[in-house]
Amino acid sequence: NDRAMEDLNAALDLAERTPLYLYSRGAVLYDLGRYAEAISDLTLALRSNRNFYPAYGLVGASLAAKGDYKRAMAAYNKAALVNSEYTYAYLGRAALRLAQGSEQQAMGDLDEATRVGSRDYAPYYNRAEFYWKRGNKDEALADYRKALEALNLEPDFAIKIGDRLCVYSLWKEAAAAYTRAYDLAGGGLDRTTAASAPMKKGASPYSNGPYSSAKSAPAAPAAAAKTRVSLSPLGVAALIRRARAEEALKDPKRALQDLTEAVERDPSSGSAWSARGMLELRLAMDEQAFLDLNQAIKAEPKNPEIRVARGSYYARSERPKLALADFNAALEADPGSADAYNNRGALYANSFGDDAKAVADIAKATELSPKDPGYLFNLAMLRLKSREYFKSIELFNQALKYQGPPARILAHRADAWSQRGDQTNALQDVQVALEKDPKFGPAYDILGQIRMRAHDYEQAIRDLTQALEIDDKYAPALVHRGEAYGATGSLKGALKDLNRAVQADPRSKEAFVVLCQAKRLSRDLNGAVKDCSRAIQLDAYYAPAYLQRGLAYLQLHQHEKTIEDIDNAAQLGLRRPEGLLAQSVAHAADRQYKEAHKFYESAVALDPAAHSTEIPFGVPKGDAEDYFNAISDLEGTMHADASQPFSFVVRGDALRNAEHHDKAVVEYTKAMELDGTLAEAYVARGQSLMAQEAYDSAQQDFLKALELDANAADTHVKLATLLTLKRSYKAALAEAAKAARLDPKNSEAYLRAGNVHFFLKEYDKALQNYSLAVEHDRLSAAAENGIGLGWFASKKYPQALEAFSRALTVNSLNDRFYRNRGSTYANMRAFSNAAAEYKNASSLNTDPQLVESYKRLIEEAESHAAPTTPTTTSGKENDEDKS
Repeated sequence: NDRAMEDLNAALDLAERTPLYLYSRGAVLYDLGRYAEAISDLTLALRSNRNFYPAYGLVGASLAAKGDYKRAMAAYNKAALVNSEYTYAYLGRAALRLAQGSEQQAMGDLDEATRVGSRDYAPYYNRAEFYWKRGNKDEALADYRKALEALNLEPDFAIKIGDRLCVYSLWKEAAAAYTRAYDLAGGGLDRTTAASAPMKKGASPYSNGPYSSAKSAPAAPAAAAKTRVSLSPLGVAALIRRARAEEALKDPKRALQDLTEAVERDPSSGSAWSARGMLELRLAMDEQAFLDLNQAIKAEPKNPEIRVARGSYYARSERPKLALADFNAALEADPGSADAYNNRGALYANSFGDDAKAVADIAKATELSPKDPGYLFNLAMLRLKSREYFKSIELFNQALKYQGPPARILAHRADAWSQRGDQTNALQDVQVALEKDPKFGPAYDILGQIRMRAHDYEQAIRDLTQALEIDDKYAPALVHRGEAYGATGSLKGALKDLNRAVQADPRSKEAFVVLCQAKRLSRDLNGAVKDCSRAIQLDAYYAPAYLQRGLAYLQLHQHEKTIEDIDNAAQLGLRRPEGLLAQSVAHAADRQYKEAHKFYESAVALDPAAHSTEIPFGVPKGDAEDYFNAISDLEGTMHADASQPFSFVVRGDALRNAEHHDKAVVEYTKAMELDGTLAEAYVARGQSLMAQEAYDSAQQDFLKALELDANAADTHVKLATLLTLKRSYKAALAEAAKAARLDPKNSEAYLRAGNVHFFLKEYDKALQNYSLAVEHDRLSAAAENGIGLGWFASKKYPQALEAFSRALTVNSLNDRFYRNRGSTYANMRAFSNAAAEYKNASSLNTDPQLVESYKRLIEEAESHAAPTTPTTTSGKENDEDKS
């Protein structure tokens, strides 16, 4: 532009006021964004030639760029009046009308532009973009194809059309579009040092590649030595994109050829080196990939796209710190790089276990590029992981809206519906996903997981087998089928599948952990430790690996390692009652009775029904006296420690856990006889007395404990629980408040206060306290359930569903949570889902009285369920429409 300005100024010095020269300088000024100066030159041109219609058009564009739409419209109208065949007058006017929301008039202008400019690419391209934005796929494709056929097509627009075709997965047509761009940008044949052979009539010098319709020129004489000449950036971009399309067409060899040509024709193109490096990485050519990515950085050290590419390489090769450095460098170079935010977010989630930072980064990516279906999908998956079901479904919907791959999105949206208890919508989404792509194995995998949540393990095995018939090395399906086999009691089948899974994907931490679990259950304890250790090598932040290894160490009687591993799991966000009971047993085995009691209390605070140190596949079928038996096995050692009061407290804990409360009271009393100042013994005995409904005696024990230790927040919580049972609500609230003052992060104090407010029908206060309980303990299923009850009582059913679903994610073995979610669906008149929830509840609680109650609920829900039960698809139900 600077050199053009010099020449045009010189021309105007020689022949001032020449309209063509003024127009040309005005065009340069327009490109430079100097609109006022451009308008000045164009006005002078029009004074000399009032019929110079392109000048009117450029005046319109300049005024529009300044925001003066009224005068811009007048200029375009004048251009069309002077020359009714001037295409760009109609295109400019259409753009103005679209900006003002007049779609119908804009469409008329676009149609007129294609009529008068039928051999020009621009009218068809602009009308195609209009259709694209409206979602009119067929009309858009027809116009893009016509634009590609135009003789005056420019290479950058050929690339843009190719990009649109890729979104529709029309890879072959996209490759042809990129070939056209490559030809137009000066690609084509290799040049030679000797004169080329003459071309045949009708042949094109720019017809490289398999998708060109033009005839190729004959080869140069054999004696001529070939040398690659440089290629314009647009030509390189066309090659890079064509390689992507060829890879999608499952022709990576041809893709690699294109990228090799790109780096040879322009060795300074970091993008070309980067693209080839990423393809080589996908082809498992790791060493060459690393060299190419480093060459890309050398060529363009501040190119954010290249930094992201190398960061992705580092992330895949388990060098997360180096990956993070590259993503940070990309964002320093371009703070608006959505791709850098997206990739850094994925790194935080997958390598550092920091979901909060991951969500923040990928949310930023969607903010910067709100119509990118890939970013929306990634954010939806993170929301699903963090149990935000409404948000995840809404994001999946947006990803679908913006043309994301439908089978993949629908399958994972089905997973979100299922985790929210909406099996009707979940199964419908899986069905549609398989209609879109019958060979999409992950849809069958997700269907299998849906069946497993309903405890239908036999059907899950059949669904997962279908996934494996499509791809017999699909590791997630092997893992899930292994779990399903384990749930049916077939550990042999489970081990077979899980061994296949780790062979199919040696980097799958999930596969190694489930294999560890299967080996532990089959008593191959050393093998279990080895597999969990491998999972930890793959991801040092993967909590399930520590938990399962800790349980294996317990069976190997390596108690210090048990305690350490389960502590690590809890610090990483996985605290389960089975693990806490295992730590209690490990401490007791090491004669650390005070610590054993502390972990026992923590376990039953998390789940009052906790009895086992075992985590089986599927629904537990173990002994309700598991913890009691584990402590009983230590009887010999504990007898030798009869002088230690806490040894009797632990004996009492084991008896209390097995609901032998009379005997538990005896053991706690023995502890008090040895040490009358042992507050923990009074608290423990009070709980056994409370379980026997001896409320006054229990209250005396709690008060005695508080005399001994007035600052024990947990004791105030136990007293608050007792006072609630006695319906002394005011006193209960006072005790909960004391506990919260002593320990502001005591989740159970807020939980108990929430319960009291709920019984008093003070639902707003109940919700406030339940929310505080969750804030201070994200793993409190009881507090999440409380939030659900608060919303349910307030008739806010969608919110109640979300909360009950979160409770079930934390503890999927509590029948009350399923029953509550079932009642919510019943009130929403989604009776099929209600019946499914009651069935889940019934499968978890075999108490005869409850079984009969669930049977009646199931029959009632099924009697109301019509074949076309209303369901929701948007993720946002209207409460006012529900009874």
